[in-house]
Amino acid sequence: MLNHISIMDMLQDKFKAGYWFTITLFEFFVIIDMLRLMACKSQRLFNILLIGACFVCYGLSVPTVQRMYGDIVIVHILGIAQWKYFIFFVLGMFVKHNAKTIYSDKGGVAIVMVFLIVYTANAIEDFQLNGLLYNINLLLKEISIVLLAYYVFYTYRSKLSSHTRMGRWLSKIGTYTLEIYLMHYFVLPRHLNLLVDCSDLERNPFIAFLFLLMVTLGVVVVVYAVKVVLQCNVYIRRLLWNK
Repeated sequence: MLNHISIMDMLQDKFKAGYWFTITLFEFFVIIDMLRLMACKSQRLFNILLIGACFVCYGLSVPTVQRMYGDIVIVHILGIAQWKYFIFFVLGMFVKHNAKTIYSDKGGVAIVMVFLIVYTANAIEDFQLNGLLYNINLLLKEISIVLLAYYVFYTYRSKLSSHTRMGRWLSKIGTYTLEIYLMHYFVLPRHLNLLVDCSDLERNPFIAFLFLLMVTLGVVVVVYAVKVVLQCNVYIRRLLWNK
């Protein structure tokens, strides 16, 4: 409402006026709980249902399918377009329960090899993928890079611990993730896309990275300053962050 968006428009908006992540994450937990109830304490059945749910959620979020359900209000309120991320939610569960295998030397080699094969194939092959093949290729790239990120951060976890300067800095920011998420939408610079187009940042990756880094740090600083002011009042602090 502060951004002149009605409640219904916000609920039907794909990004929920900037707060789609919270709603979608809640829906994912509901889906998981429903699958557990359906599995009746059978881990094998739960795994089968989980895999099936990944296919269903990803299929419902594909643009071709989205056009089929058109202007159905409940579909937009539920944010089914964002259910494609359910597979990454499940991937996180898989990594958590199979950490030893994934972070082992053999697991690391497999992750790096898959990443190199997928991205090398996309780099050297001159082909145009459409429809289902395009989505499968995109999904393989996304999953491979997420697994690689898991593996890299785990491998260098000692250098990022709270005993190091970088670790302490990251931990400090990590303690404010809730505040940053809740307030970032209101402090993000408007019309960033116009600035990107005017400055031709797409052709200068390094300059674009520095620009995004400056914007990110600026948002964090502003959010931190607002948080310091708001937390002076104990009632506001408990209402907003339950601290």
